[in-house]
Amino acid sequence: MLATGTALLLVAGMAAAGGQIAGGVTANKSSQQQADLQEEQARITLEESDRAAEQKVTERRKFLAEQRMAYLANGVSLSGTPGIVQGDTFKEFQMEIDALRKSGVAQFGFGMKSAAITRATGRAQLLSGIMSGVGTAATTAYTANKLSTPAKASSQSEILGFDTRRFR
Repeated sequence: MLATGTALLLVAGMAAAGGQIAGGVTANKSSQQQADLQEEQARITLEESDRAAEQKVTERRKFLAEQRMAYLANGVSLSGTPGIVQGDTFKEFQMEIDALRKSGVAQFGFGMKSAAITRATGRAQLLSGIMSGVGTAATTAYTANKLSTPAKASSQSEILGFDTRRFR
């Protein structure tokens, strides 16, 4: 009966250890896939901000051209105040363009750092699963060994912890 119980203990313990390791592997794989998605989203965000900045550059070029044409159509020289106004308009557009690009770069950096953290978390879960599984396997093996090893016959003195021959 003891042999069957020990065998069942070993099977159950090793199954639990295998489950812990498999859980760690699965968690790591899931984290790696999530990190891939985060990196892709970061790249998309950067591309979108670059596209928005380029659209703003085109909008600026068209606006300044229309502004020049309006001045010229009304017989106003571009030197003096109209030139200053156009310079200010250019600077305001440029600030918006720079902000769009900086925002894209910041969001890209955040996305990439988030992906790196997600990858590290997955590796930690994998390591934790492996260590838990190894610990469970070792504990199970130790317990099974203790159950299958016959108890050593002890003298009455060893059991009580003192020499009983003195009291005879």
